[in-house]
Amino acid sequence: MKRLKYGVVMTLVAACTIGCNKQEINDQQPPVRKGKITLHASIAPETALSRRTRAPQLDETGKGAFSDGDVFTLQVAPQSQPEAATAISYTVGNTDLYWSDIHTDSDKSSVDFAACWPEQKLENGAFLFDLNATSSKDLLWAFADDVPVGTEEPVELIFGHAMHYLVINYTLDAALAADEVTTECTAKSTCRVNLADRTLDNSDSPKATFSATGNNVAFWLIPQKTADVQLNITAGGTTKEFDLSSIVTGSDYLESGKRLTINLKVKNGSIVIEGNTIMGWEDQGSVEGEIIM
Repeated sequence: MKRLKYGVVMTLVAACTIGCNKQEINDQQPPVRKGKITLHASIAPETALSRRTRAPQLDETGKGAFSDGDVFTLQVAPQSQPEAATAISYTVGNTDLYWSDIHTDSDKSSVDFAACWPEQKLENGAFLFDLNATSSKDLLWAFADDVPVGTEEPVELIFGHAMHYLVINYTLDAALAADEVTTECTAKSTCRVNLADRTLDNSDSPKATFSATGNNVAFWLIPQKTADVQLNITAGGTTKEFDLSSIVTGSDYLESGKRLTINLKVKNGSIVIEGNTIMGWEDQGSVEGEIIM
């Protein structure tokens, strides 16, 4: 009987010792992050951007949403270690993203989310965007800052338009058909996009010429000075060339996410500027004038 009691006591002591050792080990190890990250991705409204027949779908206000199967590039970076960012190809409706997939230096830290569409290959959080080479000229980007690691709250990604949108509308003389009007727009065509610091650098950009025919045309442009953008307009047998800085006096820069609309009247051998406005985040004014061909 004494031996039996002794054996029971020793078993209990051993079990207690093992349990304490496991508790000490668990206390020394950081908790495992297994929670799922939920993303809500939408597109911010802009004024009267062009309608698409491809995803993502936008309405007349420029607001829209992604559809299942759409792919965008997602980058998640610890605030204390931005160089240790995690880049992910995210497919809407298919990608399951967990906190354990993200590199962080602490479970109590915060991270910054950045994303862009169409999908890009990042190098240190940056990529070259070339309007002359891409079929998707409307670059969208989104940011969500200071997201606590491990949060169960959805991460809201509201995508905005990174490019500038130039719209030219012509009112034509009755003798002139729409297919007789050709507009050539020559402008800087590339920029280095850095998702980490949210910059668009066009300092080394070459120029390219984009052409469109009709009485209502539009061009996606790299944000740049108005003096860097030249228009060559041919209406019937009449041609006129000028740069934007000669008619836009309220601002000398085409800003990201905004739209400049130029209304031109072609009549009796002249092009009359009925007015132009920059619409989007704020009104930058309008100008009126006449261009004699």
